[in-house]
Amino acid sequence: MKFNFKKLIATMLAITATTFGSVGIAETFVKAQTASPGAGAYLATVGFDKVVAAHTDIKMQINASQTVTKSMIVLGRGEIDISSMVIAQTDNMRDKKAMYSKLEDAPELHANLRSIFSFSAGHFHFITYADSGIETFEDIKGKKVFLGPPSGAASKWSRDLIELATGYQPEADYEGVLLGWGAGAQAMTDRQVDVFVRPAPLGGAIVQQFGLNNEFRLIGFSDEAVAMPAMQAKMVKGNTMGTIPAGTYTGQVNADTDISTLAFWLVMGSSPATSADTIYTMTKALWENLDEFHETAPLLGATTRDSAFTAMNVPLHLGAYRYYKEAGFDIPEHLVPPEAG
Repeated sequence: MKFNFKKLIATMLAITATTFGSVGIAETFVKAQTASPGAGAYLATVGFDKVVAAHTDIKMQINASQTVTKSMIVLGRGEIDISSMVIAQTDNMRDKKAMYSKLEDAPELHANLRSIFSFSAGHFHFITYADSGIETFEDIKGKKVFLGPPSGAASKWSRDLIELATGYQPEADYEGVLLGWGAGAQAMTDRQVDVFVRPAPLGGAIVQQFGLNNEFRLIGFSDEAVAMPAMQAKMVKGNTMGTIPAGTYTGQVNADTDISTLAFWLVMGSSPATSADTIYTMTKALWENLDEFHETAPLLGATTRDSAFTAMNVPLHLGAYRYYKEAGFDIPEHLVPPEAG
């Protein structure tokens, strides 16, 4: 019998199509980076992925525990598809300031950032153990204060807020400690630092962990500090003065008092290198199933049609823009992407 090689190949291709055609070969994978578990950026990314995965064939490959300001660099280079963006730091990237001052192509990377939606990311928590002797910001003089990761936006904000409240400078008035989030939390657990500063969602485990076996105190800003013109000048680009309501945490010795502190918004970002159809589909899935996004964490409930573009300062991704136009959103002129023509 003559061997029919072409028929064999045709048969193998048919078997391959039958075997693999219905098990995800049509799925689209997008690369995402986000902050450490429990952080607002992490919760928003996971919530976004949850909704998108449930209603589309798109799946996120999430690399967590990253510094968001560094992820913005990778995003600008088109090496990932999704990352949260710190609103104030997008301007610093554009102007080669702060952590981007030595990054030669920072303006070009900024030009490659695109927005999808805004979300409330949490509040700054200034945490100390109840027996530390620290009750106000003035009491941190001569103490060790964990400020955040070395190259992150949080550490700069921690320094700025302490300076506004007290005039204190790191090293001159207190010892500023810069570590990754995990190492910083461990240092606080081991009592190697006196104060732990952590931007975090209200009521989250990131803060509550310190009240499981100990009592802790949250340090808040006085009414006088909040009213200072210099403090009010900071309440821009996604930052507002917020409140940690009384009773939010167990183990907190001053839990009967509302705590005034900085609250902040972030933007879920992408890159023009990512397909417009992909981002369109993801954006559509989010807004048509917003209740499922809200279920991920209480703070995500602040993302609504009215807040979709809160403090957003880089253009929308072309795919997101297309969805918002179709859905009748009122899109600010400065957010129209250059790709829209």
